[in-house]
Amino acid sequence: MIDYIHSPLPLIYTRGGTNIIAVKHVGKSIIGAIEQGKGGKRYLIGEKNITWVDLLRRLSILAGGKKKVIILPDFIVREAMRMIALYHKMQGKEAGLNPVEFTKIQTINTFFDPEPSRKALGYGQGGIGEALQDTVRACGYL
Repeated sequence: MIDYIHSPLPLIYTRGGTNIIAVKHVGKSIIGAIEQGKGGKRYLIGEKNITWVDLLRRLSILAGGKKKVIILPDFIVREAMRMIALYHKMQGKEAGLNPVEFTKIQTINTFFDPEPSRKALGYGQGGIGEALQDTVRACGYL
């Protein structure tokens, strides 16, 4: 994603979003699950709901640019994925995920409330900005 931001191409992406978490809190949630978790229970961990556009903008600013993000309409994304699937099929390749079906997930907000897991496992919050900065730095752009 960082290389894409630095490419001469315009930033074109889908609508939708996800939940992000700093890696230090992932580690703390694992410890919390071991020490305080209940056997067989699943914990959905996260910290902040963020759209793809906001994430790309933040990364772009950290990486030294301020590119505008253009959101593609869903039907164009689906058609592009159909073409990619056809291209793979013609090459005798099979994707790990069905690109057309993946589009259904990629273009929605997969947001959730992390508070129940945070309370149950005792992990903290904060540090997203620093984690994004670390990511940009690890890619050699800071």
